[in-house]
Amino acid sequence: MPKTILKPGDPVNIFLAMENRTDEVLWFEQHTIPACFIHKFAEIEANPPITMKPLPEGGCDAPSAKVKPNGVVSMTVDLKEVFDLPEVPYTYFTVKWKDGGPDIYSPLTQRTGPVKFQQPFFEGKIKKGGDFYLTNKTTVVWNGHQSQQPTQPGDPPSLVIDFLVRIPGTGEAPRKITVPLHRTRQFVLEGYTVEIVDHQFDQYMDIRIYEP
Repeated sequence: MPKTILKPGDPVNIFLAMENRTDEVLWFEQHTIPACFIHKFAEIEANPPITMKPLPEGGCDAPSAKVKPNGVVSMTVDLKEVFDLPEVPYTYFTVKWKDGGPDIYSPLTQRTGPVKFQQPFFEGKIKKGGDFYLTNKTTVVWNGHQSQQPTQPGDPPSLVIDFLVRIPGTGEAPRKITVPLHRTRQFVLEGYTVEIVDHQFDQYMDIRIYEP
């Protein structure tokens, strides 16, 4: 999940990806409807429990296509579209793949969470060199972006964010946060969760900040 703290009303997105880990070509049904994709490939559980909505009228028939070794079948799903999902804190979401195993799919089971809904205390655009304030009176200056090359082949570069933190009565200290945006949109800074809603490299960031 790219976010584990969500503003009320936000989609609850989860990125589902299966890699063909065999040395043979496999056939996968090519579903474009999120509910059908999950119904075919995955079981999703949550605490507290959630209930899957009815499947679309007409069923979930879909053509199959070849997936080569190391090929990936993936979809980003808004869980609100597929499940009755009250906006309450969730201890976890668990994904279990159907009809496969670690020798075929990667991974077999994955758990994420806790997940909660919370109003951010700050939403806005920060330009390079600008600052913002935390509720504990700390001042944070954003000095710019850098790019970090991936450690896994095929992954995009990570975003390195250069901050200067000024704590009243303590002084100031540099902070560098590395964010793999293809995996997460949130990071922790001085105990606060910061969400990158949008950005232009080394120019600006649209952010939300949530209290601890």
